[in-house]
Amino acid sequence: MITRITPTELRVPVEGGELHALTWGTGDEVVIAIHGITASAISLQPLADRLAGRYRVVAPDLRGRGASAGLPGPFGMAAHAADVAALLDHLGVDRAIVLGESMGGYVAVQLAVSYPDRVERLVLADGGLPLTVPEALLADPDAAVAAILGPALARLRMTFESRDAYRAFWQEHPALRDVWNPYIEAYVDADLTGEAPEFRSVVSEAAVIADGRDQLVNTDLRRLSEITCPVTLVRAGHNLMNEPTPLFGDAVVAEAATAMPQLVVVSAPELNHYSLLLTDAGADLVAGALLAQAAA
Repeated sequence: MITRITPTELRVPVEGGELHALTWGTGDEVVIAIHGITASAISLQPLADRLAGRYRVVAPDLRGRGASAGLPGPFGMAAHAADVAALLDHLGVDRAIVLGESMGGYVAVQLAVSYPDRVERLVLADGGLPLTVPEALLADPDAAVAAILGPALARLRMTFESRDAYRAFWQEHPALRDVWNPYIEAYVDADLTGEAPEFRSVVSEAAVIADGRDQLVNTDLRRLSEITCPVTLVRAGHNLMNEPTPLFGDAVVAEAATAMPQLVVVSAPELNHYSLLLTDAGADLVAGALLAQAAA
């Protein structure tokens, strides 16, 4: 049975203030675990519970999220990568294993491109590869962000009368309603700020919009051929709303494998974009992929 480990909090000086992070376990080898676009560090708890006996797992709240929600812009992958580099400096760590989930995968790619000496190896959990977006939307990145992130942006504008009401909202999410568990509940609870009857998500809408746009227009994220460290992609078979299609199609994965011949792909056909890290089955798979990469 997996034991839930209580994290320790860190505060790291960065441009504009302090970056908040959580750390689990001890050890000389460090895993930097980077969350998704509207998530926070606590979403990495399932992974940390599986790895903390072997690694020190450190997860930042990216600026605009979690306890780093008050950090100002600029946002974007380069800013987040610079914050992660500052986190590594604060830890006294030259190189780390870097795992990025969803948008965190793009931060991880940016880090590997901009700070290649800081990344020992890379694990991408349903993130990091170029997104397939219709040409009409690519011509207007802001419209593309609104189309892709519409439900998430709408949630950030909502208020909730109680914590139970927010949990109930999430319990109806197509990707989560059949897999609800204590990890998801803790993740959802940590996302709230304010007081009854006007609780709301702590996540900065401005940060989400800026980061979503950057994922579409940032040319650094297409420089995959420059990444020479080991790379593993764990790909969920179902999308953000549990649609039975992967976020990254076979053509996108094949193109990435051409750019990065060292790429290893691990498939999770029954899991979706959320359950890939927020369930026991998903966390077992992602942790296993990271450990298999180390063994190889």
